[in-house]
Amino acid sequence: RQGGAEGLPPQGYGAILANINRNVLLADAPAYAAAMAPGGWLAISGFFDFDAAVLAERLRALGFVLSRENQEGGWACQVWQKGPGA
Repeated sequence: RQGGAEGLPPQGYGAILANINRNVLLADAPAYAAAMAPGGWLAISGFFDFDAAVLAERLRALGFVLSRENQEGGWACQVWQKGPGA
């Protein structure tokens, strides 16, 4: 499926890739959490490295656990796993 989070049905996805800016990622984070199965993976990218902390705070609050993070040339990406019961 390709498109915005506004049409994302809560189907228990095993993986979601979101490559967009910080503000959209922050706004769409609850939709990602609702659409993912426990244990599912969320990969986010397309944001500046200095925005990584605010995104991490938001995703942790939604029950995600950081698995990997990479920063290069001022850009960042993170891979999160949805915790059980989240």
